[in-house]
Amino acid sequence: MPAKTTRAHVGDRIEVSSPGRELPHRGIIFEVLGHHHHERYRVRWLDDHESIHYPSDGTRIRPRG
Repeated sequence: MPAKTTRAHVGDRIEVSSPGRELPHRGIIFEVLGHHHHERYRVRWLDDHESIHYPSDGTRIRPRG
């Protein structure tokens, strides 16, 4: 059975937890690329760098608001 995924939208917050990091890496999604089940996000991280993030275990989407 496929993993349950949450659709992300521009303006949503993203948190990525990694082994060995005390705090999650946080940012704002400013572009959603691909299509459902193959999404990736252009993220502006809180440390002011930008990257493309491919969601995986440890990725959490928090709706804006």
